[in-house]
Amino acid sequence: MRLPMLLLACALTLPSQWAGERGHPIHVSSTQIDVSRDRRSLEMTVRVFTDDLEAALKAAGMPVSVAQSPDVAVDSALSRYIGARLLVAANGAAPRRGSIVGHEREDDATLVHLELPVPAPLTSVQITQPVLLELFEDQTNLLHMTSGTVKRSGLLRRGTERVTFQF
Repeated sequence: MRLPMLLLACALTLPSQWAGERGHPIHVSSTQIDVSRDRRSLEMTVRVFTDDLEAALKAAGMPVSVAQSPDVAVDSALSRYIGARLLVAANGAAPRRGSIVGHEREDDATLVHLELPVPAPLTSVQITQPVLLELFEDQTNLLHMTSGTVKRSGLLRRGTERVTFQF
């Protein structure tokens, strides 16, 4: 599954002059989920284009600027938006949302960091992640999960917003 990662790396580092008036030519996000070393929590990072994220926040009634608004306001908006759209059901339990532990800007992207306690041993995880699918028909959300040496990946789009991984 190296091609989607290469695609994402290229997309999230497109020169701003390629964007033009209509924004960048590709709508993609990447979510990395790592099972913590003690296997009691999931550490999640959602990487998304900042302009797309701000458009989604505005459409959801939370017009904040990731670069200019106070961090507490941005984290609150991210908690409401990402938290409602990144749901994890561990070992067949009901889906839960992670807690925002912070965010950071990296060039044209925003990284949103979350954490979620999970039961041990972790045998299966169902992840729902429709971030930005309400805004862009061509939105693609890449999902990667690592538990020790085991790695799983999924591709989420409209109509396929959920993936299940077995461990």
